[in-house]
Amino acid sequence: MKAKLLFLLIFISFITYGQKYIELYKEHLPAKILQWDAESKEMINSQLEGKIMLNPSLMYSFIEYLSKRYDENILNEDENLLNYHKTLTAKQYKIRNRWIEKEIEEIQQNHPFEKTKDQVIRYLKTRMADEMNVQPPKVTPVYDHNLEAFYALIYYTNNPKLEYRTDEDYARLVDNFLVGSIKQIVDDLKLYKDSGLGEKIALEERITSLWYVFDKYGDQLPYPENKDASEYLLELYSIPTTLSRTFEVNLIGSFNSDNPIRINEKYHLPILPDLISVTKDFNGPQVSFGINITMFLKNTKTIFSNLSFEGSYHKNNLIRDEKIDQPLSGKIYGDIPELNYMLYQNQNQFTLKSVQSISIKIGTPIYYLSEYFCIYAGSMILYNRLSYNWLGRYAFSLQSSDGDILVQQNKTFANDLRSVNQILILPVIDLNLSFFHPVIFKVTGNNKFIGLTLMLNLYPFVFE
Repeated sequence: MKAKLLFLLIFISFITYGQKYIELYKEHLPAKILQWDAESKEMINSQLEGKIMLNPSLMYSFIEYLSKRYDENILNEDENLLNYHKTLTAKQYKIRNRWIEKEIEEIQQNHPFEKTKDQVIRYLKTRMADEMNVQPPKVTPVYDHNLEAFYALIYYTNNPKLEYRTDEDYARLVDNFLVGSIKQIVDDLKLYKDSGLGEKIALEERITSLWYVFDKYGDQLPYPENKDASEYLLELYSIPTTLSRTFEVNLIGSFNSDNPIRINEKYHLPILPDLISVTKDFNGPQVSFGINITMFLKNTKTIFSNLSFEGSYHKNNLIRDEKIDQPLSGKIYGDIPELNYMLYQNQNQFTLKSVQSISIKIGTPIYYLSEYFCIYAGSMILYNRLSYNWLGRYAFSLQSSDGDILVQQNKTFANDLRSVNQILILPVIDLNLSFFHPVIFKVTGNNKFIGLTLMLNLYPFVFE
């Protein structure tokens, strides 16, 4: 029962949406058509849609034909104006094809180095149609241009209740509406470019569906940014997009020039009351592997348009020795006579065995030069686990004020394998280059290290 109800709701929705052009023009269509079954109505609705998509000015001659055919029951295709309507339709197809050819020629002559020109040309060619071969009509009616504009205005304003007034200049109203529509496209294109709001497919459809406006005005549209349709399409296609994705996944492999590592140790020596500190910084290269997930917040690639999350595992097994000498000397005062001490050899040797690191990075784009180059800024949390051997030795002598040696020692005070965990929070800047998609080359840097990364985008292989 539920399945049948669901099917009925889908069917009703389809019929309602499928007949939207009949609903829009039902005040002007023959009563017979409104009484037809759903399948027959859909056939007429498709024809209405085809006229509107080519040029809404065709609605006038088509409705005139429908009226003579179904209200007056005139079957002769000359007398019911069907042949006349076919002639107007063929003329519109021909004019649109010539307009497309002109736009393509404009691109090839004036934008030869535009990266997106081939995409725009391919898209424009899909809009071309086979031209109709029709015979000139034997009957040419008196043509009411004001009524033609009125029927077009019903579509532009989406107002089925619009009433015709003989004293109204509908051609002027249509012109004002169409010029405003182009201005709205310009504003929406800027909004799409700056903030990613809107849809690329919808914008390109709107630009090309108003071909007759561009063809009429050329580059003389009455507002400051007047351009040919091809220029707006080139601008639209040059905007970096996410292809309507919500996220993408990349495998990453990196080489970092340095990983900032610091070892701190403290120890006691004979006689001296205070702890002695020793610090050693290591900077060593690391190779890492990980995954990058980018979540897109907008449809276009603009600043702050996405968040990039990156997790990597780094390892460095390169053994390195570092020695630190700390010669000390001084005097000891107390209840006993003044004593001189000299730590004539105090040596700490650190042998770095391995470094294992995990990093988590988050960033967002702060600058886009093009779809192929952008700059990300963000932060990285770096966790290091160090394994090292500490060998500490000292040679110590204690002398009286007369120079007599009272105590002399040579001792190893540390010789063992140790490990330590470190957490660093670092700012990072990434320069992304993506000339060879799906491979992305990235340079990462901050005040501690520079890294080179190759990212392999998995989207075309896994998610598309």
